[in-house]
Amino acid sequence: MSIFETLHFWSKGRRAFLPLLVAALAVFWPSQVRADQIVFDTLAPGGTYSSSRGYDVADFGPRFFSLPAAGFTAMASGILTAVDFGLTADSLNTHGVNVFFYQDAGDSPDNATRTLLGTVMPTAIFGTTNDTLLTLNLTEPVRVHVGDDYWLALEPTRRREEFFWNISSLDKFGAVAGRRPDGSWASNPPLLLPAFRITARDAVPDTSSTFCLMAIGISVLLCIHRVHRVSTRQ
Repeated sequence: MSIFETLHFWSKGRRAFLPLLVAALAVFWPSQVRADQIVFDTLAPGGTYSSSRGYDVADFGPRFFSLPAAGFTAMASGILTAVDFGLTADSLNTHGVNVFFYQDAGDSPDNATRTLLGTVMPTAIFGTTNDTLLTLNLTEPVRVHVGDDYWLALEPTRRREEFFWNISSLDKFGAVAGRRPDGSWASNPPLLLPAFRITARDAVPDTSSTFCLMAIGISVLLCIHRVHRVSTRQ
């Protein structure tokens, strides 16, 4: 087979190649990379927090009812992927703590948007550590938008078990609310925020990969066109 016969063979296959090229462009246009970003963070360097100060997380009935919620303003947009806590317990013989997400309504958690993110199980006793973090990896899509206000709240999975949401050692002040037994929320003046970090992931167009794919596709199309012109002249 001569060189022109070979080129003619490839040029005849251009019709079969074009749909493949179009499909590839459709799949990778735009090419996406996923970047982790911090939505909010009150943890000190090294993921540390105060070991001796914290908010009670407990439900012993009306006489002792402490379910705190921390407000935050999203510093980035995306789908939540993880929450890290400075969370300890009065006893390790417990059943864990439920983590809830709320949108904001008038500087208080909006109960209509209450979303269970998951459950965490403390592994350390209050007062014994300042760097034992609990990580809740999220599977359900919960999206936040930069500049909007939200709330993170904790609640024991069972009554008569006590936990402590350790306070940030950075002494950051912000919105902290307390849930009443009837489900309403008691607002407070700015208080020391508890220790937590929220991470999100969002799809960001990878323009370099997109342009590279476009350049390859255009180059291949030009080559096929030139081969076709050469082969028809022979």
